[in-house]
Amino acid sequence: MELLEEIKDRYLDRLSPSTFRSRLFWKTVEGLALSPLNRPQWKADRVSLTYFIRSTRDAYLRRAPVVWCNLLVPSELVIGSGCLPFYPEMAAAVVASAGLAPRFIDRAVEEGFSSDACSYHRCLLGCAVEGFLPPPDLLLSLNYPCDSALLSFAFLSELYGCPHFVLDAP
Repeated sequence: MELLEEIKDRYLDRLSPSTFRSRLFWKTVEGLALSPLNRPQWKADRVSLTYFIRSTRDAYLRRAPVVWCNLLVPSELVIGSGCLPFYPEMAAAVVASAGLAPRFIDRAVEEGFSSDACSYHRCLLGCAVEGFLPPPDLLLSLNYPCDSALLSFAFLSELYGCPHFVLDAP
């Protein structure tokens, strides 16, 4: 665990938005994720991890139109239309697991977002304001499980100047 803390202290705190647009960065991420240091125990985990990393990489490298979806939007709708789904709430969870969430949560609060709002959304809003997320071509959200997603995506629609559609589920 000391090695991972050393990597975080030395490199993660100094990441810039341009880092995520580098092919070398994504090759390194995939290599580390599948290395003996972090070898997934089951093949299904390895396949899922590889898919997540590659689809996230493709969104940052703009290999297809990017559609931001909140957590429960079915990816089949997006993939079937030839677009890349990007789930910013999942990105916020990755940011939190790296110990970087406080920086972005504080940034969202500085921008005027309520400290009572969902921490996932405050984190993703902070990341978006600082330019750390791949710009969306479209935002797609569901009217559940929370109101925070709808409000966050409405702000993001203005920030990025792209349309926001809401799927109304009963």
